[in-house]
Amino acid sequence: MSLTDLASIGSLISGVAVLISLIYMNQQTRQNTKHTMALIEQGRTAAIAEWLNMLASDPVLMESYLRGSAGDQTMSDIDAARFVVLSTARFYSYEDQFHRHRDGLLGEAKYAGVVSAAKASLRFPGARASWTLMRGTFDTEFQDFMDKLMHEVPPEPAANFGTALKALSADELSRLNALKPASPA
Repeated sequence: MSLTDLASIGSLISGVAVLISLIYMNQQTRQNTKHTMALIEQGRTAAIAEWLNMLASDPVLMESYLRGSAGDQTMSDIDAARFVVLSTARFYSYEDQFHRHRDGLLGEAKYAGVVSAAKASLRFPGARASWTLMRGTFDTEFQDFMDKLMHEVPPEPAANFGTALKALSADELSRLNALKPASPA
């Protein structure tokens, strides 16, 4: 075997090693991408849960949220401002998720949930007024997105979650009672 043959074999082995390294790096890149997306999703979920827990645990905030959503004209200026702040926090969350989707870091199913949540909030008079008041603080791409949603969703009265929950629970209890066997007399 000549020196040239040995050099060719060495070159072949080197090429195979480079190919194996590239395959390994590709696999690592995919795993890192999945890990990054999982961290982003975890952060997204934590932020939403924190916002909802804060709202649910503070009766004053909850009252401001419910009255503000309804566009209650008897709210104090403080309560109205509190509602605008709560709404703006929600809009920033939507904006963050909007940009993550645009950048390929939020999947279609999660993005559909963001769009659905934004539409649901923009149904209510107070949220629509808050968006109109605060829209200038957001980038134009997101403004266009939210403006489009607001035009697609007609305004409607804010839901009374307490009344709605009680009515739906009563329906479920009726179904449950209908399934129970009659007790012997």
